Amino acid sequence: MKRSRDEELKIEPTVDSHSNRDLTADDPDPELDRGLMSADTEQRRDEKEEESHRDMYSEALAFLEKVEEKLGNPEDYQKLLECLHTYRIETITRQELQASVGDLLAEHADLLEGFNDFLTQCDDNEGFLDGVLNKSLYEHHVLVYHKKVKKTLSDPEDFEKFLKCLYTYNRELITREELHALVEDLLGKHVDLMEGFNEFLTQCEEIENDARELSEKPTDIVDDVEGSSNLS
Repeated sequence: MKRSRDEELKIEPTVDSHSNRDLTADDPDPELDRGLMSADTEQRRDEKEEESHRDMYSEALAFLEKVEEKLGNPEDYQKLLECLHTYRIETITRQELQASVGDLLAEHADLLEGFNDFLTQCDDNEGFLDGVLNKSLYEHHVLVYHKKVKKTLSDPEDFEKFLKCLYTYNRELITREELHALVEDLLGKHVDLMEGFNEFLTQCEEIENDARELSEKPTDIVDDVEGSSNLS
């Protein structure tokens, strides 16, 4: 018996034999929708928390940069970082830290107020001080050594060669031993600079390793040195 055209075009619904649900029907699964909404909400919450953490981290670093600028004396800033480090390893209490820093920032009331806020932020976020202090110590070491090298190497081309050596090493194109040989050709006549270079490199590598353990973005020796190249 020949079927009519309407019968040929008719589509039988697909049925799940276990649940008798019409799989072709536009019938959303409430449980699936709730799961998708929950996953989306959780992702947005995580992204918001990450953004908030980055903002706090940037603000903390900006505050320490402001402190360094206003103090004007690298030795005083180094003392402040050492106080923070001592507090981080729980050798002194918060009150003792505030007393020590208070002596260093006595002439800067705005910095003292800002330091209390900074410290509260560090205490309220586990591991926060570690990341901030590691980055600040790294930049301070880079800046101090950079100034010394730039002042000693009177020829700008020699300083550019020095930067190129660091760049090549930082990109893992040469070994530490090869870097040492290249830098020795430039700084060999200056015993204090060579001794300082070994210490500088070791400190940078230790701080970079600490940053990796804290899941922070690895530091870049060359970027930080070039970023401060406009300073005398």
